[in-house]
Amino acid sequence: MSNSSQLILLDVDGTLVDSQVSIIEAMYSAFDEIGCPLPSRSKILSTIGLLLPRAFQVLIANEGRSLNEKACDIHK
Repeated sequence: MSNSSQLILLDVDGTLVDSQVSIIEAMYSAFDEIGCPLPSRSKILSTIGLLLPRAFQVLIANEGRSLNEKACDIHK
């Protein structure tokens, strides 16, 4: 019997699964929770792939540091 292992990696997002709707809904929920104006769909989509704290920095850059800190605390 062979002990060799195989690893298969699949990137299914955008191919087999479209998570954009879920990401946008989650962001809208988070922004509603912190009382921040909702960013546009396109602005949210532009942050996909960023770490969540960085995404919030981009999305609420004009709302002030304390609001940004509060937004980044949501994911903890």
